[in-house]
Amino acid sequence: MPNNTLLRFELKRAVIFAILIASYIMVYFHRMASGVVASDLMTFFNVSATNIGILSGMYFYIYTAMQIPSGILADRIGPRRCVSVGNFLAGIGSIIFGLSFFFSMACFGRFLVGLGVSVVFVSIMKSNSVWFSVKRYGLVTGITILVGIIGAISATGPLAIALEKYSWQSIFVVIGILSLLFGIFAVFFVRNSPTKHEVEHFLKEKRKIIHQDRHWIKDFFILIKKKQIWACFFINLGTVGSLYSIMGLWAIPYLRDVFFLSNAQASKYVIFMMAAFGAGTLVIGLISDKLGRRKPLLVFGNIFYFLMWLVVMFFPLKTGLLCLGIFTLMGFFSSVIVLSFPCCKEIVPSNMTGMALGIANIGAFLGVSIIQPLFGLILDLSRSGDIINKVHIYSAGDYHNAFYMVSAFAFVGIIGALMIKETFCKNIITHEEYS
Repeated sequence: MPNNTLLRFELKRAVIFAILIASYIMVYFHRMASGVVASDLMTFFNVSATNIGILSGMYFYIYTAMQIPSGILADRIGPRRCVSVGNFLAGIGSIIFGLSFFFSMACFGRFLVGLGVSVVFVSIMKSNSVWFSVKRYGLVTGITILVGIIGAISATGPLAIALEKYSWQSIFVVIGILSLLFGIFAVFFVRNSPTKHEVEHFLKEKRKIIHQDRHWIKDFFILIKKKQIWACFFINLGTVGSLYSIMGLWAIPYLRDVFFLSNAQASKYVIFMMAAFGAGTLVIGLISDKLGRRKPLLVFGNIFYFLMWLVVMFFPLKTGLLCLGIFTLMGFFSSVIVLSFPCCKEIVPSNMTGMALGIANIGAFLGVSIIQPLFGLILDLSRSGDIINKVHIYSAGDYHNAFYMVSAFAFVGIIGALMIKETFCKNIITHEEYS
C-alpha cells in the first residue's frame, strides 16, 4: 500500500509538472517567434526595424510589469489559477495576432500574449519549490528551462520551415488554440501544493510558513531590501536581457543581412545557441547541486559570456564553424543564470518565494524590453543599406554599433554575479528577518 501511495504522489506530481512545462514551451515559442517572422512582418505591415522592435517589445513591456504581480498571485491564489487564466489570455492574444490586418491590432495581440504568459514562469518556479525537495531544486530548475527551450527551438527551425508552406497568420492562430487547451488542462489537473502528509513522508521535509496572513505590501518591502534579490535582478537584466534580445529577434536578421543567409539557414545558428543554453541549464543545475555551490559558477559563466561578446565585437566573423561555435558558447555560458533562481529562493520562506522570484525575474524582461527596440533604433539611425521588397537591409557596421550596447548589458550580468552571497545550496533563512 505505501508503494501505491508513493506511486500516486509521483504520478500527480508528474502530471502537474508536465502541464506547467507544456505551458512554458508556449512561453518560449512566443518569446522567440518574432525573430523568425520579422521580415514577413516588415513586408506585411510595411514597417522598419524600430517598429518591429516595438512590436516584439509589446510582449516584454507587459511581461516585465507583471512580474511582481505574478509573484504575488502565485503566492496568494496559487499556480493553478495563474496558469489557467494566463493560457487563456495568451491563446486569445495569439489568435488576434494571427488575424491582424493592422499594425496596432498586431501590437494589441502581442500585448495580450505577453500578459498571459507573464504568470507562467514564476508559477512554475513556485510550484517546483513546493512539489520538489530543496536538494533537487537546482536540477529541477535546469530541467524546466531546458524543456522550455523546446518551445524556443520550435519557434526557429521548425517555424522557419513551416513558413515555407503556411502563412505566419495561420500558424499563430493554431498556437493560440493550443494555449487555450493547456489552460483547460491546468484547470482540471494542476494542484497548488502537496498535502502536509505528502511533504513529510514523500519529500521528507518540514516547512515553516511565516505570517501567511500578513499583507503582501509588507512582504514586498522586506524583499526589496535584500541585496541577494537585487544581485539576481542584475544577472537577469544583463545576461538574460541581452541573450533573449539576440536569440528572440535580432540574430536572424543579422545573419540574413550580413551573411546573406535565408531564414531557415540563419535559424540553425540560433538553434545551436538555444540548444546550448538549454543543455547548459541542466548541466549547470546538476553540477551546482552536486558541488553545493552557486556563486563560482555564476561568476565564471557571466565572465565568459561577456568575453564571447568581445569576440563578436573585435574579431571578424564568417559563417561556418567559427560563427556557429561563438553562438553555441554564448548560449552555454549564459545558462548559468539558472542558478540565480535558487539563489533567490534559498533566502526567503516558502510563502514569499513567488514574489521574490518575480522581483528578480523583472530584470530579464526589463532588459529585453529596453534592448530590442533600442537595437532597432540604433540600426535605423546608422542604416547604410537598401530597402528590398519593403524589407530594410542593414550592414555589418550598423549591427556592430548595436552590439556595443548589447555587450554593455552583458557586463552588468558580471556585476550581479559578483554581488551574490553563496547559499551552499541550502535554505539560509533567518526567520527573525521575516517575522
